[in-house]
Amino acid sequence: MKLSELYYRLRALPKAEEETLKASHLAGSAMELQLARKQLQEIRRLMNNSLARPAWGKSLVPGEAFLAAMASISIVVTLWR
Repeated sequence: MKLSELYYRLRALPKAEEETLKASHLAGSAMELQLARKQLQEIRRLMNNSLARPAWGKSLVPGEAFLAAMASISIVVTLWR
């Protein structure tokens, strides 16, 4: 349940839903089951009413290399003067 709560707070809703389902199947008391069901209901409400988070499919290395090169050039130009 703690892991599903973490995913919920990070707004990784598909992962949070998966972990909450696992937690509801493993619930040992009625209170735990009720808590898992409420969280699952809230996660599904958010998934239906909010925008989907984009998946990070691209590497950030080319952008970082470009940024580092531009910073180096600006330092050289500043020191050259």
